Amino acid sequence: MLSNRLVSLAETGLISRTVDAGPPVTVAYALTDRGRALMPALEQISRWADEHLPC
Repeated sequence: MLSNRLVSLAETGLISRTVDAGPPVTVAYALTDRGRALMPALEQISRWADEHLPC
């Protein structure tokens, strides 16, 4: 499930995927500029949830 989600996010350009051949093989993910552009909207949603949803 997580792997599928990461592939989808990479395909939409929200994250980048970097593979280091190792050994051991490692994979790193990072937000792209496009992904970082979502942060203000996500912060607003988080504030709304803090104010309107029960803990």
